[in-house]
Amino acid sequence: MADKDEASVFTPRQSLCRTPPSGVTILEDLPGSATGASKCQRESPGELIPAMRPRRDSEQREDEGDGDTAAGDESAERILRRASKEELMNRTHEAVKSIFSVVTGPGSKLNKSDTNSIATCGHDILAIVAALNLRLAEAELAAASAKLEAARAVRATGDGGAVASQTRTYASALKLAGSDKRATKEIRKPEAGPVMAIYPAAEQEDSIKTAEDTKRILKSAMDPTVMQVQVTKIRKVGRAGVVVQTTSEESAEKIKRAVPPTLRVTVPRSRKPLVALRNMLGNPQNDEVLNGVFEQNLRVKHPTWTADRFKAACRVAFKKSRRDRNITTVVLECTSELRDVLVALDRLFIGWESVVVCDYIDVTCCHNCQQYGHPAAHCRSKETVCGKCGDAGHKAADCKAAASRCATCHRFGRRDAEQHSTASRDCPARRYAEERFLSVTNYG
Repeated sequence: MADKDEASVFTPRQSLCRTPPSGVTILEDLPGSATGASKCQRESPGELIPAMRPRRDSEQREDEGDGDTAAGDESAERILRRASKEELMNRTHEAVKSIFSVVTGPGSKLNKSDTNSIATCGHDILAIVAALNLRLAEAELAAASAKLEAARAVRATGDGGAVASQTRTYASALKLAGSDKRATKEIRKPEAGPVMAIYPAAEQEDSIKTAEDTKRILKSAMDPTVMQVQVTKIRKVGRAGVVVQTTSEESAEKIKRAVPPTLRVTVPRSRKPLVALRNMLGNPQNDEVLNGVFEQNLRVKHPTWTADRFKAACRVAFKKSRRDRNITTVVLECTSELRDVLVALDRLFIGWESVVVCDYIDVTCCHNCQQYGHPAAHCRSKETVCGKCGDAGHKAADCKAAASRCATCHRFGRRDAEQHSTASRDCPARRYAEERFLSVTNYG
Protein backbone atom coordinates (compact mmCIF):
# COMPACT_ATOMS: atom_id res chain seq x y z
CA MET A 1 0.00 0.00 0.00
CA ALA A 2 2.89 2.27 0.71
CA ASP A 3 4.23 1.70 -2.78
CA LYS A 4 0.86 2.53 -4.28
CA ASP A 5 0.63 5.70 -2.28
CA GLU A 6 4.06 6.80 -3.52
CA ALA A 7 3.11 5.98 -7.13
CA SER A 8 -0.13 7.86 -6.86
CA VAL A 9 1.70 11.16 -6.12
CA PHE A 10 1.36 13.44 -9.13
CA THR A 11 4.59 14.29 -10.88
CA PRO A 12 4.43 17.40 -13.13
CA ARG A 13 5.31 16.89 -16.77
CA GLN A 14 8.57 18.34 -17.84
CA SER A 15 8.18 20.56 -20.94
CA LEU A 16 10.26 19.89 -23.97
CA CYS A 17 12.98 22.33 -24.80
CA ARG A 18 12.20 23.82 -28.16
CA THR A 19 14.15 26.20 -30.28
CA PRO A 20 12.44 29.60 -30.19
CA PRO A 21 11.72 31.46 -33.40
CA SER A 22 14.28 33.95 -34.58
CA GLY A 23 13.96 37.41 -33.09
CA VAL A 24 12.32 36.16 -29.91
CA THR A 25 14.08 36.79 -26.61
CA ILE A 26 13.70 34.36 -23.75
CA LEU A 27 12.95 36.01 -20.40
CA GLU A 28 15.48 33.81 -18.67
CA ASP A 29 18.19 35.31 -20.86
CA LEU A 30 17.45 38.87 -19.81
CA PRO A 31 19.76 40.28 -17.14
CA GLY A 32 18.23 40.44 -13.71
CA SER A 33 15.24 38.24 -14.67
CA ALA A 34 13.94 35.75 -12.09
CA THR A 35 14.03 32.05 -13.07
CA GLY A 36 13.12 28.82 -11.32
CA ALA A 37 13.76 28.99 -7.63
CA SER A 38 14.81 32.63 -7.83
CA LYS A 39 11.28 33.74 -8.74
CA CYS A 40 9.54 35.65 -5.99
CA GLN A 41 6.31 33.89 -4.96
CA ARG A 42 3.27 35.89 -3.87
CA GLU A 43 2.18 35.05 -0.37
CA SER A 44 -1.32 36.43 -0.97
CA PRO A 45 -3.46 37.29 -3.98
CA GLY A 46 -3.51 40.98 -3.00
CA GLU A 47 0.25 41.36 -3.06
CA LEU A 48 1.63 43.51 -5.85
CA ILE A 49 3.63 41.91 -8.55
CA PRO A 50 7.28 43.08 -8.27
CA ALA A 51 7.32 44.01 -11.93
CA MET A 52 4.48 46.51 -11.31
CA ARG A 53 6.17 48.29 -8.44
CA PRO A 54 8.51 50.50 -10.45
CA ARG A 55 5.56 51.98 -12.36
CA ARG A 56 3.50 52.57 -9.20
CA ASP A 57 6.53 54.03 -7.42
CA SER A 58 7.26 56.38 -10.31
CA GLU A 59 3.66 57.62 -10.35
CA GLN A 60 3.84 58.23 -6.60
CA ARG A 61 7.14 60.12 -7.00
CA GLU A 62 5.60 62.30 -9.71
CA ASP A 63 2.76 63.22 -7.36
CA GLU A 64 5.19 64.02 -4.56
CA GLY A 65 7.41 66.03 -6.93
CA ASP A 66 4.85 68.76 -7.63
CA GLY A 67 6.10 70.79 -4.66
CA ASP A 68 9.70 70.37 -5.80
CA THR A 69 8.71 71.66 -9.26
CA ALA A 70 7.18 74.81 -7.78
CA ALA A 71 10.32 75.40 -5.72
CA GLY A 72 12.39 74.89 -8.85
CA ASP A 73 10.34 77.50 -10.71
CA GLU A 74 10.95 80.01 -7.95
CA SER A 75 14.67 79.24 -8.01
CA ALA A 76 14.75 79.66 -11.80
CA GLU A 77 12.92 82.98 -11.52
CA ARG A 78 15.43 84.14 -8.92
CA ILE A 79 18.31 83.17 -11.20
CA LEU A 80 16.79 85.09 -14.10
CA ARG A 81 16.29 88.13 -11.91
CA ARG A 82 19.95 88.13 -10.87
CA ALA A 83 21.37 87.37 -14.32
CA SER A 84 23.15 90.09 -16.26
CA LYS A 85 21.98 91.48 -19.57
CA GLU A 86 24.61 89.51 -21.52
CA GLU A 87 23.65 86.26 -19.79
CA LEU A 88 19.97 86.75 -20.60
CA MET A 89 20.76 87.51 -24.26
CA ASN A 90 22.91 84.39 -24.57
CA ARG A 91 20.25 82.29 -22.88
CA THR A 92 17.60 83.53 -25.30
CA HIS A 93 19.73 82.71 -28.34
CA GLU A 94 20.54 79.24 -27.00
CA ALA A 95 16.84 78.55 -26.34
CA VAL A 96 15.89 79.53 -29.90
CA LYS A 97 18.71 77.39 -31.30
CA SER A 98 17.46 74.42 -29.28
CA ILE A 99 13.95 74.89 -30.66
CA PHE A 100 15.34 74.98 -34.22
CA SER A 101 17.37 71.82 -33.64
CA VAL A 102 14.32 69.93 -32.37
CA VAL A 103 12.12 71.13 -35.22
CA THR A 104 14.62 70.36 -37.96
CA GLY A 105 16.01 67.18 -36.35
CA PRO A 106 15.65 63.67 -37.82
CA GLY A 107 12.88 62.75 -35.38
CA SER A 108 10.67 65.72 -36.28
CA LYS A 109 7.32 64.92 -37.94
CA LEU A 110 6.54 68.54 -38.93
CA ASN A 111 6.11 69.43 -42.56
CA LYS A 112 8.07 72.15 -44.28
CA SER A 113 5.35 74.78 -43.82
CA ASP A 114 5.18 74.25 -40.05
CA THR A 115 8.96 74.33 -39.84
CA ASN A 116 9.08 77.67 -41.67
CA SER A 117 6.37 79.09 -39.40
CA ILE A 118 8.30 78.11 -36.27
CA ALA A 119 11.48 79.56 -37.75
CA THR A 120 9.70 82.85 -38.43
CA CYS A 121 8.42 82.98 -34.84
CA GLY A 122 11.94 82.32 -33.58
CA HIS A 123 13.33 85.20 -35.63
CA ASP A 124 10.56 87.46 -34.26
CA ILE A 125 11.53 86.52 -30.71
CA LEU A 126 15.16 87.42 -31.37
CA ALA A 127 14.12 90.72 -32.98
CA ILE A 128 11.96 91.62 -29.95
CA VAL A 129 14.80 90.77 -27.57
CA ALA A 130 17.19 92.93 -29.61
CA ALA A 131 14.71 95.84 -29.50
CA LEU A 132 14.34 95.50 -25.71
CA ASN A 133 18.11 95.40 -25.38
CA LEU A 134 18.38 98.63 -27.38
CA ARG A 135 15.74 100.29 -25.20
CA LEU A 136 17.56 99.19 -22.08
CA ALA A 137 20.80 100.65 -23.43
CA GLU A 138 19.04 103.95 -24.08
CA ALA A 139 17.65 103.88 -20.53
CA GLU A 140 21.13 103.29 -19.12
CA LEU A 141 22.43 106.22 -21.16
CA ALA A 142 19.59 108.43 -19.95
CA ALA A 143 20.24 107.43 -16.33
CA ALA A 144 23.96 108.18 -16.73
CA SER A 145 23.14 111.57 -18.25
CA ALA A 146 20.77 112.32 -15.38
CA LYS A 147 23.47 111.50 -12.84
CA LEU A 148 25.89 113.79 -14.67
CA GLU A 149 23.38 116.62 -14.70
CA ALA A 150 22.68 116.04 -11.00
CA ALA A 151 26.40 116.26 -10.24
CA ARG A 152 26.63 119.49 -12.21
CA ALA A 153 23.61 120.86 -10.36
CA VAL A 154 25.23 120.04 -7.02
CA ARG A 155 28.37 121.86 -8.06
CA ALA A 156 26.36 124.82 -9.38
CA THR A 157 23.95 125.22 -6.48
CA GLY A 158 25.84 123.59 -3.63
CA ASP A 159 22.78 121.67 -2.45
CA GLY A 160 23.55 117.96 -2.52
CA GLY A 161 20.88 116.74 -0.11
CA ALA A 162 17.90 117.39 -2.36
CA VAL A 163 19.61 115.89 -5.38
CA ALA A 164 20.82 112.77 -3.60
CA SER A 165 17.28 111.84 -2.60
CA GLN A 166 16.13 111.72 -6.23
CA THR A 167 17.26 108.32 -7.43
CA ARG A 168 17.13 107.71 -11.19
CA THR A 169 15.78 104.28 -12.13
CA TYR A 170 15.30 102.47 -15.41
CA ALA A 171 11.54 102.86 -15.04
CA SER A 172 11.85 106.63 -14.77
CA ALA A 173 14.35 106.72 -17.61
CA LEU A 174 11.88 104.95 -19.91
CA LYS A 175 9.27 107.63 -19.38
CA LEU A 176 8.62 110.23 -22.05
CA ALA A 177 11.32 112.85 -22.42
CA GLY A 178 10.71 115.91 -20.31
CA SER A 179 8.40 114.12 -17.86
CA ASP A 180 10.90 114.49 -15.04
CA LYS A 181 12.31 117.82 -14.03
CA ARG A 182 16.02 118.16 -13.92
CA ALA A 183 17.52 117.59 -10.51
CA THR A 184 18.32 121.17 -9.56
CA LYS A 185 18.02 123.11 -6.37
CA GLU A 186 14.36 123.27 -5.42
CA ILE A 187 13.00 126.78 -5.12
CA ARG A 188 11.30 127.03 -1.79
CA LYS A 189 8.49 129.53 -1.99
CA PRO A 190 8.20 131.76 1.05
CA GLU A 191 5.78 130.45 3.64
CA ALA A 192 5.46 133.76 5.49
CA GLY A 193 3.03 136.51 4.67
CA PRO A 194 3.46 140.09 3.45
CA VAL A 195 6.61 142.14 3.84
CA MET A 196 6.83 145.85 4.63
CA ALA A 197 9.79 148.23 4.80
CA ILE A 198 9.88 150.94 7.46
CA TYR A 199 12.09 154.02 7.09
CA PRO A 200 12.42 157.36 8.91
CA ALA A 201 10.01 160.04 7.78
CA ALA A 202 11.43 162.75 5.54
CA GLU A 203 11.56 165.35 8.34
CA GLN A 204 13.21 162.83 10.74
CA GLU A 205 16.14 161.76 8.56
CA ASP A 206 18.55 164.01 10.41
CA SER A 207 17.60 162.62 13.86
CA ILE A 208 17.07 158.94 12.88
CA LYS A 209 20.29 158.01 11.11
CA THR A 210 20.71 154.25 11.57
CA ALA A 211 18.63 151.12 11.24
CA GLU A 212 19.10 150.46 14.95
CA ASP A 213 17.39 153.77 15.71
CA THR A 214 14.46 152.86 13.44
CA LYS A 215 14.19 149.43 15.01
CA ARG A 216 14.23 150.88 18.55
CA ILE A 217 11.50 153.43 17.77
CA LEU A 218 9.34 150.78 16.09
CA LYS A 219 9.56 148.36 19.03
CA SER A 220 8.82 151.08 21.58
CA ALA A 221 5.71 152.14 19.67
CA MET A 222 3.91 148.76 19.65
CA ASP A 223 3.69 145.42 21.47
CA PRO A 224 3.02 142.35 19.26
CA THR A 225 1.55 140.45 22.23
CA VAL A 226 -1.06 143.09 22.97
CA MET A 227 -1.81 143.59 19.26
CA GLN A 228 -2.01 139.81 18.68
CA VAL A 229 0.18 139.94 15.59
CA GLN A 230 2.74 137.39 14.42
CA VAL A 231 6.10 138.63 13.16
CA THR A 232 8.24 136.06 11.40
CA LYS A 233 11.26 138.21 10.64
CA ILE A 234 12.69 141.66 11.26
CA ARG A 235 15.98 142.78 9.74
CA LYS A 236 17.89 145.90 8.84
CA VAL A 237 18.01 147.17 5.30
CA GLY A 238 19.83 150.10 3.76
CA ARG A 239 21.19 152.89 5.92
CA ALA A 240 18.23 153.42 8.27
CA GLY A 241 15.52 151.00 7.16
CA VAL A 242 13.92 147.94 8.75
CA VAL A 243 12.05 145.15 6.96
CA VAL A 244 9.23 143.44 8.88
CA GLN A 245 7.62 140.21 7.68
CA THR A 246 4.36 138.89 9.11
CA THR A 247 2.22 135.80 8.66
CA SER A 248 -0.96 137.42 7.35
CA GLU A 249 -2.42 140.55 5.78
CA GLU A 250 -4.34 141.22 8.99
CA SER A 251 -1.14 141.39 11.05
CA ALA A 252 0.49 143.64 8.46
CA GLU A 253 -2.44 146.08 8.55
CA LYS A 254 -2.31 146.26 12.36
CA ILE A 255 1.41 147.11 12.25
CA LYS A 256 0.90 149.75 9.54
CA ARG A 257 -1.75 151.50 11.64
CA ALA A 258 0.45 151.41 14.76
CA VAL A 259 3.59 152.86 13.12
CA PRO A 260 4.40 156.25 14.73
CA PRO A 261 4.41 159.46 12.64
CA THR A 262 8.20 159.63 12.80
CA LEU A 263 8.39 156.56 10.56
CA ARG A 264 6.94 155.75 7.13
CA VAL A 265 5.86 152.37 5.73
CA THR A 266 6.44 151.20 2.18
CA VAL A 267 5.68 147.87 0.52
CA PRO A 268 8.74 146.48 -1.30
CA ARG A 269 8.20 145.61 -4.94
CA SER A 270 8.61 141.85 -5.42
CA ARG A 271 11.20 140.73 -7.93
CA LYS A 272 10.51 138.63 -10.95
CA PRO A 273 12.17 135.19 -11.12
CA LEU A 274 15.53 134.88 -12.83
CA VAL A 275 16.25 131.96 -15.18
CA ALA A 276 19.78 131.11 -16.30
CA LEU A 277 20.81 129.69 -19.68
CA ARG A 278 24.15 128.21 -18.73
CA ASN A 279 27.35 128.02 -20.74
CA MET A 280 26.33 129.36 -24.12
CA LEU A 281 29.17 129.59 -26.64
CA GLY A 282 30.68 133.00 -27.25
CA ASN A 283 28.71 136.16 -26.50
CA PRO A 284 25.26 135.69 -28.07
CA GLN A 285 23.10 138.68 -28.89
CA ASN A 286 19.98 139.32 -26.84
CA ASP A 287 17.65 139.17 -29.85
CA GLU A 288 19.14 135.85 -30.96
CA VAL A 289 18.62 134.33 -27.53
CA LEU A 290 15.02 135.50 -27.15
CA ASN A 291 14.15 134.49 -30.71
CA GLY A 292 15.62 131.02 -30.18
CA VAL A 293 13.78 130.54 -26.88
CA PHE A 294 10.46 131.31 -28.52
CA GLU A 295 10.80 129.83 -32.02
CA GLN A 296 12.65 126.62 -31.15
CA ASN A 297 11.03 125.84 -27.81
CA LEU A 298 7.79 127.61 -26.86
CA ARG A 299 6.32 127.59 -30.37
CA VAL A 300 7.09 123.85 -30.65
CA LYS A 301 6.15 122.54 -27.19
CA HIS A 302 3.80 125.28 -25.93
CA PRO A 303 1.96 126.69 -28.96
CA THR A 304 -0.47 128.62 -26.72
CA TRP A 305 2.30 131.15 -26.08
CA THR A 306 2.16 133.92 -28.67
CA ALA A 307 5.06 136.16 -29.66
CA ASP A 308 3.52 139.25 -28.03
CA ARG A 309 2.81 137.35 -24.83
CA PHE A 310 6.39 136.08 -24.69
CA LYS A 311 7.93 139.53 -25.29
CA ALA A 312 5.82 141.01 -22.51
CA ALA A 313 6.82 138.23 -20.07
CA CYS A 314 10.56 137.91 -20.71
CA ARG A 315 13.69 140.00 -21.18
CA VAL A 316 17.46 139.51 -20.94
CA ALA A 317 18.46 140.80 -17.49
CA PHE A 318 22.25 140.46 -17.78
CA LYS A 319 25.07 138.15 -18.88
CA LYS A 320 27.97 136.57 -17.00
CA SER A 321 31.09 135.59 -18.96
CA ARG A 322 34.04 133.41 -18.01
CA ARG A 323 37.52 134.80 -18.35
CA ASP A 324 39.20 131.45 -18.85
CA ARG A 325 36.63 130.07 -21.32
CA ASN A 326 34.67 131.52 -24.21
CA ILE A 327 31.26 130.82 -22.68
CA THR A 328 28.47 133.03 -21.35
CA THR A 329 25.56 132.49 -18.97
CA VAL A 330 22.55 134.48 -20.10
CA VAL A 331 20.12 135.39 -17.29
CA LEU A 332 16.48 136.03 -18.21
CA GLU A 333 13.97 137.93 -16.10
CA CYS A 334 10.49 136.52 -16.65
CA THR A 335 7.11 136.10 -15.05
CA SER A 336 6.40 133.25 -12.64
CA GLU A 337 4.23 131.51 -15.24
CA LEU A 338 6.93 131.60 -17.92
CA ARG A 339 9.56 130.58 -15.37
CA ASP A 340 7.61 127.38 -14.60
CA VAL A 341 7.40 126.57 -18.31
CA LEU A 342 11.10 127.16 -19.05
CA VAL A 343 12.44 125.27 -16.01
CA ALA A 344 10.17 122.30 -16.78
CA LEU A 345 11.70 122.03 -20.27
CA ASP A 346 15.05 121.14 -18.66
CA ARG A 347 16.97 122.22 -21.78
CA LEU A 348 16.45 124.92 -24.38
CA PHE A 349 17.45 124.71 -28.03
CA ILE A 350 18.93 127.98 -29.23
CA GLY A 351 20.46 128.01 -32.69
CA TRP A 352 22.83 125.05 -32.91
CA GLU A 353 23.12 124.67 -29.14
CA SER A 354 21.27 122.77 -26.43
CA VAL A 355 21.75 124.64 -23.16
CA VAL A 356 20.77 123.87 -19.57
CA VAL A 357 18.04 126.08 -18.10
CA CYS A 358 17.62 126.50 -14.34
CA ASP A 359 16.73 129.04 -11.68
CA TYR A 360 19.28 131.75 -10.96
CA ILE A 361 19.71 132.92 -7.37
CA ASP A 362 21.47 136.29 -7.32
CA VAL A 363 23.42 136.65 -4.07
CA THR A 364 26.04 139.42 -3.99
CA CYS A 365 28.91 139.42 -1.52
CA CYS A 366 30.83 142.67 -1.07
CA HIS A 367 34.58 142.29 -1.66
CA ASN A 368 35.29 145.20 0.67
CA CYS A 369 33.39 144.33 3.89
CA GLN A 370 32.65 140.66 3.00
CA GLN A 371 28.93 141.07 3.75
CA TYR A 372 25.99 140.07 1.57
CA GLY A 373 23.41 142.33 -0.02
CA HIS A 374 25.50 144.90 -1.91
CA PRO A 375 28.51 145.11 -4.24
CA ALA A 376 31.81 146.74 -3.33
CA ALA A 377 30.92 149.84 -5.39
CA HIS A 378 28.03 150.61 -3.01
CA CYS A 379 29.78 149.62 0.23
CA ARG A 380 29.59 152.17 3.08
CA SER A 381 32.20 150.49 5.27
CA LYS A 382 35.30 152.63 5.92
CA GLU A 383 37.68 149.72 6.51
CA THR A 384 38.62 146.78 4.32
CA VAL A 385 38.08 143.25 5.61
CA CYS A 386 40.30 140.40 4.43
CA GLY A 387 38.37 137.64 2.65
CA LYS A 388 40.92 135.02 3.74
CA CYS A 389 41.43 135.49 7.48
CA GLY A 390 38.49 137.80 8.28
CA ASP A 391 40.57 140.49 9.97
CA ALA A 392 40.22 144.16 9.09
CA GLY A 393 42.95 146.37 7.76
CA HIS A 394 44.25 144.47 4.73
CA LYS A 395 43.09 142.66 1.58
CA ALA A 396 43.24 138.95 0.84
CA ALA A 397 46.12 139.48 -1.60
CA ASP A 398 48.24 140.90 1.24
CA CYS A 399 47.16 138.35 3.86
CA LYS A 400 49.93 136.37 5.57
CA ALA A 401 47.74 134.14 7.71
CA ALA A 402 48.31 130.39 7.35
CA ALA A 403 44.70 129.34 7.99
CA SER A 404 41.61 130.70 6.29
CA ARG A 405 38.16 131.33 7.71
CA CYS A 406 34.87 132.87 6.66
CA ALA A 407 35.02 136.63 7.20
CA THR A 408 31.22 136.95 7.35
CA CYS A 409 30.76 134.29 10.05
CA HIS A 410 33.83 135.54 11.93
CA ARG A 411 32.28 138.99 12.21
CA PHE A 412 29.17 137.54 13.87
CA GLY A 413 31.21 135.31 16.19
CA ARG A 414 30.15 131.96 14.77
CA ARG A 415 32.22 128.98 15.89
CA ASP A 416 32.12 127.30 12.50
CA ALA A 417 33.81 130.24 10.75
CA GLU A 418 37.03 128.24 10.34
CA GLN A 419 35.26 125.29 8.70
CA HIS A 420 34.59 127.08 5.40
CA SER A 421 35.89 130.00 3.38
CA THR A 422 34.28 133.35 2.69
CA ALA A 423 31.36 133.24 0.23
CA SER A 424 31.38 129.42 0.32
CA ARG A 425 28.17 127.64 -0.60
CA ASP A 426 28.31 125.97 2.83
CA CYS A 427 28.27 129.33 4.60
CA PRO A 428 25.17 129.86 6.80
CA ALA A 429 25.23 133.56 6.00
CA ARG A 430 25.11 132.79 2.28
CA ARG A 431 22.16 130.45 2.76
CA TYR A 432 20.40 133.12 4.78
CA ALA A 433 21.03 135.63 1.97
CA GLU A 434 19.60 133.16 -0.54
CA GLU A 435 16.48 132.66 1.57
CA ARG A 436 16.14 136.42 1.80
CA PHE A 437 16.40 136.65 -2.01
CA LEU A 438 13.73 133.98 -2.44
CA SER A 439 11.40 135.67 0.04
CA VAL A 440 11.24 138.82 -2.10
CA THR A 441 10.93 136.96 -5.42
CA ASN A 442 7.47 136.33 -6.85
CA TYR A 443 7.36 132.65 -7.85
CA GLY A 444 3.58 132.63 -8.07
